[in-house]
Formats: sequence, structure tokens, C-alpha cells
Amino acid sequence: MPFADEADPPSTWECRTHSTESPAVGAKPPSRPAKPPRTPWDMLLERRSIPQLEQLLNERLNLRRRTRNLPVPEEIRAQEALLASLCILPRETP
Repeated sequence: MPFADEADPPSTWECRTHSTESPAVGAKPPSRPAKPPRTPWDMLLERRSIPQLEQLLNERLNLRRRTRNLPVPEEIRAQEALLASLCILPRETP
């Protein structure tokens, strides 16, 4: 759409299909406060607490030790035996 040389183009235009106002091409949109980026660690902490993560880490490390035939700490064996006796963990067959 041509304008007169002295005329300033409008800062917003009305959308033909949505009847909403949009900024003109080249106009700067209103600035929003920057949202800090979420890291994978932040997302993990939204789902689990630190004690839960420590327990999960210990379980996975022990599973890894068993698959590689590495020694499992005695206190972990005692905890697992107690949980198995309470029918919380399945008993291992020798």
C-alpha cells in the first residue's frame, strides 16, 4: 500500500482474518522478561527429591556391580536381605 512521502506508517495493522492488531514489519515487539533456561537437572529436580535420586543411583550402581561381577558393599546386601525378608524385594535364587 503506497503512502505519501510525508506520512508515517502506522505502528500496528489490523489482521484481516483474525481482527487482531499486529505490529508492523520492522517494528520491535514489546519486550518480555527473559525466562531462565531450564536444564535437565532442573527438570529432574521437579520430579524427584535428592534422597530419591541418591537411592536410585545406589540401586543402579549395585545392579551394574552385579552384572560386572564386582563386590557389592555389605551394608547394601544387608538392606536387600531385610527388604527381601519383608517381601518387598524378590528373593534371588542361588
